[in-house]
Amino acid sequence: MTRLIKFLLSKEFFFVLFLTSGYFKSSESKIDITFVCLLVTVVLALKDMPNKMEKVTFRLIVVLAFIYALILIGFLYSPSASYAIDKLIKFTVLTIPAFLIGIMILQSEESVKRFLKSIIAVGVTMSVFAIYLFMSNNAGIGFIGLGDGNYLGLGRVTGLTFLILMIWITFSRMPRIKALLTIAVALLVFAALSISGARMPLLAALAVGALIVLRSVRIKNGVVLVSSGFKYLFSLLIVGVAFVSWLFSKGYLDTIIYRVSVLFTEKQGGVSAEGRLDRYNEAYEMFVSSPIFGKGLGSFTIFYNNGVDINDYPHNIFLEFLSELGLVGLIGFLVLIFLCLTPILKSGFKGMKLEQSALLACFLFLLLNANTTGDINDNRMMFAFLAIIFKVGTIKRKEFETVRSVKVPTEQSGGRIKGRQLA
Repeated sequence: MTRLIKFLLSKEFFFVLFLTSGYFKSSESKIDITFVCLLVTVVLALKDMPNKMEKVTFRLIVVLAFIYALILIGFLYSPSASYAIDKLIKFTVLTIPAFLIGIMILQSEESVKRFLKSIIAVGVTMSVFAIYLFMSNNAGIGFIGLGDGNYLGLGRVTGLTFLILMIWITFSRMPRIKALLTIAVALLVFAALSISGARMPLLAALAVGALIVLRSVRIKNGVVLVSSGFKYLFSLLIVGVAFVSWLFSKGYLDTIIYRVSVLFTEKQGGVSAEGRLDRYNEAYEMFVSSPIFGKGLGSFTIFYNNGVDINDYPHNIFLEFLSELGLVGLIGFLVLIFLCLTPILKSGFKGMKLEQSALLACFLFLLLNANTTGDINDNRMMFAFLAIIFKVGTIKRKEFETVRSVKVPTEQSGGRIKGRQLA
């Protein structure tokens, strides 16, 4: 019980609550959970903040400050008023803190593990509530979400949770009982993801999940290398197919099947996809018109909606930078991504740690989502994961568990089994 209380009061858990609170809080609540969790996280993080900042960390801060300066300047010449102000405020009080706290908060292996476990805790809790709502409402065609019905938020959190569990199943050395329990939890979370109706989170989770499966098996010099938890991954896939078939037979997947089928059966992928294509085209035209500095912060909505100043955006984070902040803004964003991924890029993705693999899978998932929905502030969790990936790569500790594989007996290997790091 003491360990549970310590976990629930940790800075990592409150940080995850800050990042995900917008996905389950209600607009009718008198207390803003997001800012409460942000305040608590900052207070707890400052207690353990290191005295000196590393030089490479300082470079990240400089690039982030450069992007922020562009946003401030873009606000000055933007034709938008309402949305531009909203966007500037949210970037200042939500997105920047998400990135900076991601750098400050993780100082050890245990801290990284607590962060990932916190995501699982929130994801599983949201999954249980979502399934309960689905079953109690006898839902057929329709979306499932918490708080104000944020189905995309539910999809993102459950997608992240599923991928983290999948990484642990595939690459860690777990006892059989723990592995089977993890598989059961992963299936529960995947069920919540599937019934949410969130199309892109499901497709992104399947795409990144396929990469995890591909990385679990390699052939080198005629020797087949499989991950240490390959048998459990195989079990997850087999049981998962049977489980999804059962969900399909009960009609629980009607919403997501309908939404995915629209992409292939209706003109231009349906109304939703067609609207995104129109936005992509408008954002590109804005970039062509003002290629260097763009049209200004929040300006997309003015051009796309014929002067109406509402919350609207290109639904693609790269086109958002290009259309509103131009090439200069996009280059700043790309440099930030490159610096954060530098520790992994330097290693050539070889010998990655278990935690790095989980964080990278989550980042890829969030990046795919950022290119179909949400503006820069809606995707602040992606910025947080960027910072955390960078931080994990700079933690100089040897306790991290290395992603491992085993050599499958073949004629070339003489039937021997040997532990080996999966490159």
